[in-house]
Amino acid sequence: MGLWTDMTALYHLLVTPSVTATTHEERMERFYAPQIPTYDALRERMLQGRPRLLQAAGLHDGGVWIDYGTGTGLNLEGAAEQIPRLKKVYAVDISSSMLQASARRIARHGWRNVELVHADASTWEPPCPADSVTFFYSLTMMPQWQAALHRAHAALRRGGTLAAADFHLCDAHSAFTRWFWRTGLARDHVRPDPAMVARLAELAPGELFEGWAKIPYLPVMRAPYYVFAGRRAAEPA
Repeated sequence: MGLWTDMTALYHLLVTPSVTATTHEERMERFYAPQIPTYDALRERMLQGRPRLLQAAGLHDGGVWIDYGTGTGLNLEGAAEQIPRLKKVYAVDISSSMLQASARRIARHGWRNVELVHADASTWEPPCPADSVTFFYSLTMMPQWQAALHRAHAALRRGGTLAAADFHLCDAHSAFTRWFWRTGLARDHVRPDPAMVARLAELAPGELFEGWAKIPYLPVMRAPYYVFAGRRAAEPA
């Protein structure tokens, strides 16, 4: 069953044709809706850095957390012990199918302080300031990622934590690595931009971790990724 699930997930990623749509919301919904039944099993092994991200996210008792691009709620699952002690969690995603999967996870845990938000991260305005903001492999799927970061930074309390993990391409990587992953990831609407890390560090100076993720069933392949965590300045510059 596990192998069949993985093969189905890889089929959606590597074989099925790229999705065409008129809007970003429509594109994400058409892309992700067929993947929901097999999404978690493969992604949890392929997308590296979640524990490091959540550890650095600054989640604390009574805090407010915004998780942008929450998907099926795997970040929520990873922070299951902390969530009951938080004041509020906003789980934001543009795909209604993804949010339905998150809703099932939230119901299983009985979390009453988690609110699902069907919205575009680049335009949504949170109702209250956040202590922690996270993006887990979601920035690279946002055409207006700069606007999304601007919104996230504006929502963050001074001294709050901005954390992100994602695919990473930079000048330190070989020309072939940059071409291979940029071409391959674009097919799935993933577009790494070296400027992302620089912008994160500008908004919330902090620490950057860079690594190489193993790709299930492709032992010779490694995908470059990063985990960044920084704090918004406690006082105005």
